[in-house]
Amino acid sequence: MKKISIIASLVFSLYSGLSIAANPTPSSLTSIATGKSIVSSTGTITISNSCSLSISSPNPVTYTIPTDKADKYINFQLDVPDPRCKALGGTVYFWGADAKDGKLVMVKGNDRYTLMTTYGGSVQQKLGAGYGYYHVSKNTTPQTLSGVVSKNGPYKPGQYTVELTGFFSLN
Repeated sequence: MKKISIIASLVFSLYSGLSIAANPTPSSLTSIATGKSIVSSTGTITISNSCSLSISSPNPVTYTIPTDKADKYINFQLDVPDPRCKALGGTVYFWGADAKDGKLVMVKGNDRYTLMTTYGGSVQQKLGAGYGYYHVSKNTTPQTLSGVVSKNGPYKPGQYTVELTGFFSLN
């Protein structure tokens, strides 16, 4: 009797191992389910974008009339700080406060002076007089946009503000 139960146990173990190894495929399940009531359900996954552009607040610039003899620069640095956002790819758009062409403008009350703009980065794709955009990838470094306070400017003394606006858009 012991021999029969041992053999039966071995056969059952072998059969169980074979049935576990033979996993059904979706197509075999469909044929097995023929004539049965098949049900399904659908879930939803929402992926939101919290990637953003960072624009640094520039260091204050002091220009003294008439002793300063060289141009001065107010430097903004633009960056997409999260490497995961850069890896997704996208475009940074930016512009100054001039409503007509997006140039950087020094403003103090009613006094306004448009600044020449320089770009300290190699990836700008489209540049206007004070606006532009550039594409971002995982290797994109921070970009610098500078307003030039010209040594030849007819500026009235006072404290001025200069504003740069921008955003990051995923591709």
